[in-house]
Amino acid sequence: MSETSYTTIINRGWKRIVIFASVSAVFAVAVSLAFPLQYSSSMRLLIIQRQLSTADPYTAIKASERIADNLAQILYTTS
Repeated sequence: MSETSYTTIINRGWKRIVIFASVSAVFAVAVSLAFPLQYSSSMRLLIIQRQLSTADPYTAIKASERIADNLAQILYTTS
């Protein structure tokens, strides 16, 4: 087919193309709104700090827990 016959087909059938695209868009929106959101994710974060010679293990663990709590507050999202 030549270029002129493609433009002739499009010129004759532009209403069908617009109607088909509109019906498809409405159908896609209806299907996406009909189903609830099902995506979810979770994450675990392991924090390991270098052991300082002046800190005892209990203090190091508590510091890691505090950092983890701070990061959890920063990274927490609901959507």
